[in-house]
Amino acid sequence: MVAVLAVGVLFVAGCTGEPGRPAVGATGPGWVGGLRTPSPVPVDINPSAPPVGDTVPTGVVVDGRELVLYVWHSVQVPWLGAAALDRGTGGLTDWLIGTGRSFNGTGEPGHFGEVRREEVPDGTVIYMGMFRGTVDRIVLAEPDGGSAEAAFTAWSAGDYTIFWARCRAAPIPENTPVGEGRTEPLDPVKYPLVSAFDKSGAALDEVRLRPAATKPRVV
Repeated sequence: MVAVLAVGVLFVAGCTGEPGRPAVGATGPGWVGGLRTPSPVPVDINPSAPPVGDTVPTGVVVDGRELVLYVWHSVQVPWLGAAALDRGTGGLTDWLIGTGRSFNGTGEPGHFGEVRREEVPDGTVIYMGMFRGTVDRIVLAEPDGGSAEAAFTAWSAGDYTIFWARCRAAPIPENTPVGEGRTEPLDPVKYPLVSAFDKSGAALDEVRLRPAATKPRVV
C-alpha cells in the first residue's frame, strides 16, 4: 500500500512504456502519456479497506500482472493503493512486484501528494502518484535533459488526479556518507524533477525526487 503524500526517481536515456503503443515526445518509442479514461475493475483484496471511488487499471503489465491503482481510507484523507491483476486468471493480489521509494509533496490544493517510484526486475521503473487538483500535463524530467509525460485520470470521488508512468531508468543514487551514521544526498540537479502544468502551460507545482539526509537514530 502507498499513502498519499510522497514522490521519487531517476531515468536513463530513453523512456518506454507497454510494447506496441505509439511514441510521444523525444524519449523514444513505447510510452504514451496524457489523459486516460480507464474502465474500473473490482478490487476486493482488503475488505477492511475497500476502494473509495473508481479503480484505475493502468495498462502497465509486469510478468502478466497489470498495475491497478485505487484510493482507499476516505475522501477527506485519501491514500493510494496498488493491486496486481493477473491477466490470465483475473485474480487480484497486492502489488508486490517491485521495490520502491516514496517522496512527499504537501498534498495541499494545487500540489503533489504522494508519488512512488518502483524498480521492477526487467530494468524499468514505475511511477504512481496523486496530484490535488486538475492538470493538463505531468512531466518527468531526467537529469540528462530527457523527459517524458505521465498518463493520468481524474479520481472519481474527489479533487485529485491519479497518475502513472513506466520508464527505463537507473536507480536513484545512494546518499554520500559524511560521518558516523550520517549521509547526504547529491546535488539536486542529479535527481529527476516531476512537474504539473495547466492548460495555459503555467507550472502548478514541482517536486525534485531527492532523498533526505540521514543521521543516527537517537534511542
